[in-house]
Order: sequence, then structure tokens, then C-alpha cells
Amino acid sequence: MVATAFVGRAEVLGRLGQALAGAAAGAGCVALIYDEAGIGKTRLCRQVQDEHRRRGGQVLVGRGAPEESAIAYGAVADTLRFARRAEPRVWESARARAEVLRAITPEIGRADEPGGGADRPLVFEALLEVVEEATHGDQAMLWVLDDMHWADDATWHFVRYAARRVADMSLVLAVTYRDEEIGPASARWASLVQLKREQHVLTVPLPRLGTPDAERLARAVAPDLAGEMVAKVVERSAGTPLLIEELAVWPHDPASTRRCQMLCG
Repeated sequence: MVATAFVGRAEVLGRLGQALAGAAAGAGCVALIYDEAGIGKTRLCRQVQDEHRRRGGQVLVGRGAPEESAIAYGAVADTLRFARRAEPRVWESARARAEVLRAITPEIGRADEPGGGADRPLVFEALLEVVEEATHGDQAMLWVLDDMHWADDATWHFVRYAARRVADMSLVLAVTYRDEEIGPASARWASLVQLKREQHVLTVPLPRLGTPDAERLARAVAPDLAGEMVAKVVERSAGTPLLIEELAVWPHDPASTRRCQMLCG
């Protein structure tokens, strides 16, 4: 895939910036960021992460994956492994609770230590304690759980638990998912509807880009693209950022041509 430019989304960035400012003052939230595939959820989160880090904030990232959808706490385990590399204070705080958190990932403690059978509420509370203990006093922790349409049930239950506990924490838990994957026919639909009704849950649907932003993105990806080709890219993509990026470069990138054929049918 091409290296992505970041275009538009000023209103959404503002909302998430306000959420982080509120969390820094001790009023946390869960932010549900969702819409169709290719709409830019992950790219948006990277932008928010970069800006938060520039302001001195801490960031955690975990991702769901289709091959790990049956593994309990898969995205949360991914978060702890990320913390081991990027947020050592979080990792050390988690290690201090190894007896409970080994239920998520065995490497958090020694092989001869007990643990791994803790009840979910104990695990969930330990995770929130880890974040609270490791967060700088005057900053918020941004925790991104990306691609949660592929996450396991235990991770989803943790998100629902966090939504009821996050109000007085310095935490923004940003959860991204494809809404077409969790529709009315999904077993998670009813719980998702309830989650959106929680007082401290921020819903952030991402619409397709309007024509001016779609044109800006196409030109950022392919500066030499002729005007008539820009117009065709915008029309064929229907404002979906991933399609804009792929279509804008396909004349010069055979691999992108094949991706476009798959994406556009």
C-alpha cells in the first residue's frame, strides 16, 4: 500500500483532542471509531497518536487479527507486548500484577509463578490499575484497540467493563471497528447498541471524504496526476480514502492495479 497522506478529518481530530484534554483532567472515555473498510480508521488513530506523543502523552496500541479471533484477550495481549517495547512503565506495572495478568499473556511473569486462572473482573480491574498507575500525572493515556471486529469475546467484554469505569480515569480507550462486520445480524449487535448508550462513550463515525478533500488526497499521493485523472479517481473511489490512494497510483504501480481490481470489483 502507498504511504498515506492525512487529509481532512479536522472535526474528528478536534473531538478526540477534546476527549484527551478531558482525560488529562481526570475525565476519561471510550471512543468508538467506526465505519466501512478503507475509510481511514487506523490512519486517523495514527495521526492522533503522533499528535498526542508530540504533546508528551503516552500511547498504547493493540490490534485484533482474523487469525487470533478465537484467542482470549488477543488484542489486549498485543497491547502488553507493545508496552514492553514502547511504554516500559506500563509493562513494569503489569509485571507487578503478573499473578492476575498471566491470564492474558504468559510472558508477563515467570514460568514457575502461579496465575492464569483469574476471573474476568479481576483481570479487567488489574488492567485499568496498570494504566492508571503508569500514566504521567498531568497527561492522559491514549490506548488504541484497532480492528476490533476481529477481536475475541473477552476483549469486547473488557471494553464494556472499561466504559463503566473510565469516567474518573486519565484514559481514552479508542476502539476501531468496521460497522458492516457488527451489524444487526451479529451476535455482538445488542451489546454494541448498549455500549453506545453508556454515558462516557464517545461515538465517532467516519464519513467518506467530500470532493475537495478527496481531490487533495489524490494530489498528495500522486502530485503529477492530471486534472482529469484526479476527477476520475474521486468519482470511482466515492470518497473512500483507501480507494483514492490506490487508484491515484495504479498507473505506475502494477501491484496497486491488482489491489484496485479487487477493491473495485
